[in-house]
Amino acid sequence: MKLINISVQKLEKISAYFFLTFIFFLPFMKRKEFYLPDSFWNGNFIEYVTPSIYVSELFLLVALGIFLLLFILFKEKYIFKSILTRNLTRLFILFQVFSLVSLFFSQTQIVSLYYILVSWVLFITILYLTYFLRSMSNIRSLTNVFLVAMTIQGVIAMLQFITGHSIGLHVIGEQYLSSETIGVAKVVFGSVKHIRPYGTFSHPNILGYFTAIAIYLGLNDYISLEGNRRTLRIITLFILALTLLLTFSRISWIVATIFVVGIYLKKFHKTLHIRNFFKENTKPLTYLIVFSTLLVGAVMWYRVNPLNPLTWESLVVRYQLYIHSLKMLLLYPQGVGIGNYSIILTKTYSSLPFWMLQPVHNTFLLAINELGLGLVVLMLAALPYAWKKLQKTTYENKLLITGLLIFMIFDHAFWDIRQAQYLFVLVIGLCISRIEIGRKT
Repeated sequence: MKLINISVQKLEKISAYFFLTFIFFLPFMKRKEFYLPDSFWNGNFIEYVTPSIYVSELFLLVALGIFLLLFILFKEKYIFKSILTRNLTRLFILFQVFSLVSLFFSQTQIVSLYYILVSWVLFITILYLTYFLRSMSNIRSLTNVFLVAMTIQGVIAMLQFITGHSIGLHVIGEQYLSSETIGVAKVVFGSVKHIRPYGTFSHPNILGYFTAIAIYLGLNDYISLEGNRRTLRIITLFILALTLLLTFSRISWIVATIFVVGIYLKKFHKTLHIRNFFKENTKPLTYLIVFSTLLVGAVMWYRVNPLNPLTWESLVVRYQLYIHSLKMLLLYPQGVGIGNYSIILTKTYSSLPFWMLQPVHNTFLLAINELGLGLVVLMLAALPYAWKKLQKTTYENKLLITGLLIFMIFDHAFWDIRQAQYLFVLVIGLCISRIEIGRKT
């Protein structure tokens, strides 16, 4: 028995190492695509309907493989006996029912099957997280690895913004970026175009979402740090804050602000004596605050200035995407099939320019378009239960879930972009683990 326990512990450690390696490589978009006839429209690549496997997922699959093996051999040990896990499983089964039914309405069933396969990997990853994050030491390990990865992304993003193009890191997933390339997200100051930095993500908004979560994780345990570790964390948070600013992602700015204010009100306002701190550091702080206010104010005003035509252009595009989505829902109330929205969109609105042929920027509406109006009934039925649970959960979980909901209301990435899907799973895993740790203590 002792020998078995030693072997199990070794397997657990190996699984943990592979999982943390996956977390480190998650932001790096190095992948292998398997092209289908629907992967291109008029020569333009459509990511959402193209099966792919990321390099980072190879490490995840090893971690999950070991976890499933241990689960089969020692079932009682590896799954929390909690109502949360059971309800999550029931919700996943319902999702699978809707997904399988949608296969009958899918134009390209192989894409739907691919989405269903990915959903199974995501679900098993959540189960793994409920086990892996059962201790604060593992949560700290995950936080540190994630912060290192995102700090690297921050440096890459800054170099992209300064140079105005990609910096030659295509081997780790960087896209070919240029301020003159059609389809690359840009901002214009005066008459000069600047790319919005991507890091090694598929879009600056995804970089923004990851950075906002990294800022949350970095601030959440800041008080527990001391000495050099606290200094290093301050440097990391500064890099992340500057990265977030340069993404020009308004939604990410809003969510990060909610995180920072929420954590300050909960953890910092009693321990940080702001008045004394300002008295002791008046001159340098004055310069820093004036500089930061001018810089941050100028950048943010550019994105929200009502006199700037680009501000309204972005909103108009999103409005048009909503209109397209609602019209498609009237045409296909049964749903177009999971993963098939972009395929049907390009055929229904083939006369539109390619940059207008993108998924509606609302995760819930996109899901309803693909799985059918029956999903609305399920959402409405689950709403009172979800609201009740949200009121009872921890303060930190409320912050995280609020951030997720804002992202989901204004973007589609958590539904059809793999890196964002894993970020969603990571946040859900953190929320569940906090509840479980709280119950044990």
